[in-house]
Amino acid sequence: MNEGFSTRTRAIRRIKRRRRLHDHAVVFFVIIAGLWVVWAVNGAETDNLWPAWVTGIWLIILMLIAFRVYGARPISDQRIEKEMRRRKAW
Repeated sequence: MNEGFSTRTRAIRRIKRRRRLHDHAVVFFVIIAGLWVVWAVNGAETDNLWPAWVTGIWLIILMLIAFRVYGARPISDQRIEKEMRRRKAW
């Protein structure tokens, strides 16, 4: 792992990332709901689903952030050593 960071520092960083993800998700749902309401009030044309584009793009970004928070595992010392041994074999 990163030698410069303590376990506490890494834990604090993970907590902050989770909080930012939660905040981002709340803003996403509030704004997206508002956009769909605006679309519905202004006629709700089925051939012009512009809120769907905004929802889809923003949802992809939100999923990437969530993967970074929950899906990406930290690099272990064993993984680093394995990679170093693999590189020596070349």
